[in-house]
Amino acid sequence: MSPEALVVTLNLTVLLIGYLFVFPRMAGQDLHRLLYSDMLASLCSVLVSGSLFRGHDITFSFLGLHLGWLGFTLLTYVCLEMPLSLWYLKKHRML
Repeated sequence: MSPEALVVTLNLTVLLIGYLFVFPRMAGQDLHRLLYSDMLASLCSVLVSGSLFRGHDITFSFLGLHLGWLGFTLLTYVCLEMPLSLWYLKKHRML
């Protein structure tokens, strides 16, 4: 599995577990709790990605951009999170 695919799979797994199971129980309709929970989820993703790629000379590609592991992890996390967050906010009538 390529490093890019591994990070995308990691981010997607963290986001799906968060938005389908953890956030509804921890945050419900409280936006502040949702933001805090999401911050912890993104931190988990960054920590795992960092433990795998920090110190290695690996360049990640995203739409022609060449990024390090941190930039790629955060950028793909945000891109994958947008549709899930909109779905969650509409479902819980927070939008």
